[in-house]
Amino acid sequence: MKIEEFVKDLGLNTYKKLIYEWLLKVNSSTAKEICKETNVPYGKVYEMLYSLEQQGLISVLPTKPKSFKAIEPKIAFKLILEKKKEEIEAKLKEVGNLEKSKKIEIPE
Repeated sequence: MKIEEFVKDLGLNTYKKLIYEWLLKVNSSTAKEICKETNVPYGKVYEMLYSLEQQGLISVLPTKPKSFKAIEPKIAFKLILEKKKEEIEAKLKEVGNLEKSKKIEIPE
């Protein structure tokens, strides 16, 4: 799978996609460099970076100024799939609990 296909499958918005792809190309980068290279507005870049971090796609390096590094796609994809799997299992458990308590009726 090509990097572009992988990133497309993640369902990232345009800014996140630009940032993640840039970080995959470089070892690490600061927010200022990311803005310059991706044309993501400075007012949006930190919001996108922290969202990508929450999704498990990048890590924040403890440098001054802060630097950001992409997580290897293979690892990131596994983490995302695991989170989705946990979400689905939790929803299935909720449905099972609702069925048992008869708070909802399931049509036959």
